[in-house]
Amino acid sequence: VGNIRNEITGYGILERMLEDDDLEEIAVIGQGKPIYVYHKGKGWMRTNIMINSQQRIIDMANKMSRELGRRITLQRPRLNANISLGRVHASMQPIAQSGACLTIRKFRKSPFTCEELVENNTISREAMNFLSMAMQSDLSLMVAGNTGSGKTTLMNALFSFIPENDRVIIVEETPEINVPQQHSIKLATSDDLGVGMHQLIEDTLRMRPDRVIVGEIRTPDELKAFINTMLAGQGKASYATFHAQNAQEALIRMRSMGIGAMDLNALDLIATQKRWGTNKGKGEIRRVTEICAVKKNYGSLPGIAPLFEYSRKKDRLEMRRMDKGLMERLGLSHGIGAEGVMRAIRDD
Repeated sequence: VGNIRNEITGYGILERMLEDDDLEEIAVIGQGKPIYVYHKGKGWMRTNIMINSQQRIIDMANKMSRELGRRITLQRPRLNANISLGRVHASMQPIAQSGACLTIRKFRKSPFTCEELVENNTISREAMNFLSMAMQSDLSLMVAGNTGSGKTTLMNALFSFIPENDRVIIVEETPEINVPQQHSIKLATSDDLGVGMHQLIEDTLRMRPDRVIVGEIRTPDELKAFINTMLAGQGKASYATFHAQNAQEALIRMRSMGIGAMDLNALDLIATQKRWGTNKGKGEIRRVTEICAVKKNYGSLPGIAPLFEYSRKKDRLEMRRMDKGLMERLGLSHGIGAEGVMRAIRDD
């Protein structure tokens, strides 16, 4: 009876996997092949479940994206969609040469809080104290990292520190950003209407925001638009995620994407979050590996001043030498002076 109900009102044989909070990803790799799942503690696992019909895979993808009015067809053989249960990607022939496939990255039902990130050792208490003060001031932040490292998870947690009365404008392609501020507006891209990220980011210049949040920067046009929001001096601060292995690489990549060296001075902080597999090959570790200040340089590429760096030996994000100018700026924002900032970071 349960299986019949799942076929009619749910997602058939995938229903139980979708309800399992320990599973982060579900991958249907083709007809007649085992379905794989990513378990948050054990990594990729092969199931004994398979879908024997290619059309059934296509129908399942279309059922999931129905709420958005989108379908995968021979004319449009690929589908990217964000629905209530997670992020869905599907493709079929001729793009998917091995046959129709479906990947579902599930959204966590309860987003991680800052306290949870500290407790599970994703970030240290001192680093979280520092970022909380940065988010309450006028410092712009970019979170860099590899795919699936938890960049958006960290950003969502940090938005709890933004003053509740601030006007927040969110621009994203994949709706993943959640803020507690009531005075917030979400703008999303539309392939059907030809509205891209860079156009929406430019629109924020006319919306008088206190904070601008960009879900993820992928293209030179999006990056240029994001940098322009800071150069225009609008609002208090801007935030975005970006693919890079560390802060230095992030600056180099941005420079290669056409951003002038002088314009990169508009960015204040870069935090890097990474994921890597364990020695046993099962499960993954996610850690904030560095928080760096962007040192202003008006002749060439800005420098990097590491404020916090991750120690693999200690499995801990440790505080390094704090940038004097940054401490003074935070002190002015909070009215406590540079020494008061240090006490607040150390929670003395």
